[in-house]
Amino acid sequence: MGKNKNHELKDKKSHKTKSSAPSKPVWHMSHAPTLDTGYHWTQDVPIIIFTAVIIMITFMKTYSSPMEGYYWHSDKTVFADFFSYYKSVFIMLMGTLSALTILYRIMTQSLYIKKTKLYIPMAIYACFVILSWVFSEYPYFAFHGFNDRFEGSLVLISYIFMVFYVINTVNTEKSIKRIIYATGVTSSILGILGMSQFLNHDFFQTDIGKKLITPKSYIDNIDKLKFSFTNREIYQTVYNINYVSFYLTLLIPIFGLLFITEKNIKKKLIFGAVSALLIFNLVGSKSSGGILGIGIAFIVALIILNKKLMKWWKSIAFLLVSVATVFALTFNILMPEITNAIKGSFERDADANQKQFIDYFDTDYDKLTISCNNEPLTIQVDMEAQNSEVSITDKEGAKLFFTKEDDGYIIADDQRFSMYSFNFIKEDNTNYIVVNIEDSKWRFMVTKEGILFYNNLNKLVDLDPVPGIGFEDQLTFGSGRGLIWSRSLPLVKEHVFIGSGADTYVFEFPQNDYAAKYNADWPIYNIVDKPHNLYLGIAVNTGLISLISLLILFGAYIVWSIKIYWRNQYEDFISIVGVGIFIGICGFLTAALVNDSSVSVMPLFYGLLGVGIAINMKLSSQA
Repeated sequence: MGKNKNHELKDKKSHKTKSSAPSKPVWHMSHAPTLDTGYHWTQDVPIIIFTAVIIMITFMKTYSSPMEGYYWHSDKTVFADFFSYYKSVFIMLMGTLSALTILYRIMTQSLYIKKTKLYIPMAIYACFVILSWVFSEYPYFAFHGFNDRFEGSLVLISYIFMVFYVINTVNTEKSIKRIIYATGVTSSILGILGMSQFLNHDFFQTDIGKKLITPKSYIDNIDKLKFSFTNREIYQTVYNINYVSFYLTLLIPIFGLLFITEKNIKKKLIFGAVSALLIFNLVGSKSSGGILGIGIAFIVALIILNKKLMKWWKSIAFLLVSVATVFALTFNILMPEITNAIKGSFERDADANQKQFIDYFDTDYDKLTISCNNEPLTIQVDMEAQNSEVSITDKEGAKLFFTKEDDGYIIADDQRFSMYSFNFIKEDNTNYIVVNIEDSKWRFMVTKEGILFYNNLNKLVDLDPVPGIGFEDQLTFGSGRGLIWSRSLPLVKEHVFIGSGADTYVFEFPQNDYAAKYNADWPIYNIVDKPHNLYLGIAVNTGLISLISLLILFGAYIVWSIKIYWRNQYEDFISIVGVGIFIGICGFLTAALVNDSSVSVMPLFYGLLGVGIAINMKLSSQA
């Protein structure tokens, strides 16, 4: 198990100028290959499946989930999934297969672990994933992941282990080509699928498509299979139209650069066709997050490639013309959608600006406090009285007087509270307080436990003022992201050390903040199961320290890449792919500000991150 001197001598001869730390191994067993020879191609298979194939997996799975007892969810326990369950299974399988491959290398004395400090943040992140799982209040979901997402603890650990495996497996240009070309093939298939969806001929809605993604036991009901995607929405196999543009920010720079720099005409045409498909799907997904990511990627490319772009001007011009053509052909369909999305991110519509702003509801045993526009009003019920007598006061405790309307509701004589009307009714020996605020009706039940909100699932909910940070007047920002982020930031403070558990964000988010949902023009019973921000999701699920660890990993990779590619001449395949991965990751991490981690896109990200690190190591050793 010691170091092989012959291998070391051979390695030194082949890299006489080598001086960089990444070329030195942490552990080098007697039969380990050199960095120039690499491992047998079969050991690339887990990487190819993880990076390129998993994203395509789509198949129906019926499963049980213990959802009883949550006030914000029905007691339904049986669900069906098409896009996430089997992806998560294959992620864990590839993690397991990679671990067995590492074990095989140990048994055959062929293990070579490259030296890099990047293992430190990776290990810290993995530790806090495990700690958050062990101490989670929701151990079942922290292990399995939440419904339709399945991004539990083992999946997260598989992500980070696969980065380690990729770093220590990808040594040669052949290995890199296998992974990148396989990714090009699968992304082209997905691109064609996305085009069919855009053209209203969704392959998954054909008889063949339905049979491919459903088990035989469902064949008799196959005609009932319909997805909710409409209006030419491109969802491919990733479940959410936002995730389409999210992962494409990774791939467009890689295949765009391969097209621009390729000299062989046949290969150039292939890379051009792949790039065109990816760009079409990015535009067709109508996601402003993806456009933001690709915009940042474009800026990074201009800075890093700078003067070198001039020698590629013909290919770049052709690519820009292709992009313009895609926009022109889809202008009438896409521009209204994109314009509305941008307006929706920064403006409230006219009707929303006319609505009353509900500050909060607070149910406190015999008191119900409602505040609109910073004018709280308190309804107090005499719980001992047979008829539950009530009194209504303002914030100073002054009694308010009301006029009864013909419909049985009462309205305050005080103009400060003209937006309210109330009714006190009795049904089946139960007293209710019904509050009307403009066009919305809120029902509260008077119970032995106190006054409680009576929701759409006939469940009783205790309401309290919910803390928020920022976005007070912009809850509608980013299609409601302002609301979600403002309620998520306080959760981060609660999970500085240990998170709530992988994929348990839905249980931490204040689902009972009906007032904020109303203010954001949402259906008030919407369930928020993800923060629409990858970083906030990590901070809540696995803790702030785990997020910092990943940010150190990403930041170190970015700084390292800038140093490598700033002066690179891009005359070889490895350098071109390396800078393409770097640019794509910059775009992806930007788009992550408005998108979530998911089993559909993260294998591709972590797989390419591992390849990018492996390429950086190789280029550093040759510097």
